[in-house]
Amino acid sequence: MEDSLLDSFYDEEIHALENAKREFKKAVASGEHNAGNLEIIMMPVLEMLDSENESMALYLEYIDYLNSFDNDAAYEAVVAMDNICGFKNHVVIAAAYVLEKVLGEDLSIETINLVSSLNKWKEKVVGMLYSSSPWPDSCTKEELLKRVVEKSSSIKDSVNYDTRMERYCSMLDVYPSDNVHDPLDRDIEMISEALDMLFYYKDKSTEQRIEALKSNKLAWSVRFQEISALEQIEKGSELEKEYNAWMQL
Repeated sequence: MEDSLLDSFYDEEIHALENAKREFKKAVASGEHNAGNLEIIMMPVLEMLDSENESMALYLEYIDYLNSFDNDAAYEAVVAMDNICGFKNHVVIAAAYVLEKVLGEDLSIETINLVSSLNKWKEKVVGMLYSSSPWPDSCTKEELLKRVVEKSSSIKDSVNYDTRMERYCSMLDVYPSDNVHDPLDRDIEMISEALDMLFYYKDKSTEQRIEALKSNKLAWSVRFQEISALEQIEKGSELEKEYNAWMQL
């Protein structure tokens, strides 16, 4: 019975992949440049991404095609792939290595709880750097991000689990993929921008903070989780007002 169910599942997956491949080739042949329509065609492929079957090759072909006319849509497709496959999860581990070295101490329990509650690798990196501030005066945001990128490259070259990495993976709820990708310049720019917004609006009014951060998904995700992690929010307080505003977005 179990074997027949598995066979049925794989048959459906193969059928969905073949259908997506056929529809994508038709779209390319007709010169389809509507990124939304292409995304609908490729959604089943994204859900079954696996480097060991044709789905990955087809999805990469889709990204290349998007890049020919819509760089923003192509980048969003890369982000979706990274989040599902964990291709850049090692950057979170690199950030933990760098921060503990810079701070000269273990990550705080508050930082660990915040990072583990966030779902995507860029959110986790932003949350970690934000929650661990202030950093030593000698270490600027730019220098810190540069060191994170450099450390991620050394992890990429040898994704071997030592005791320290196992600790980071477990406590931050993030595990590197066997197939890891370098963070793009655009990834780092987005992390930098989210940090700037979080720091700048930290001491502004609730209204200003909400209005500004809701335009930045990374900053918004981190701030919402930061508030959600609080054990108690006083009724009628500015924090409650902000929390309710985030819940309505």
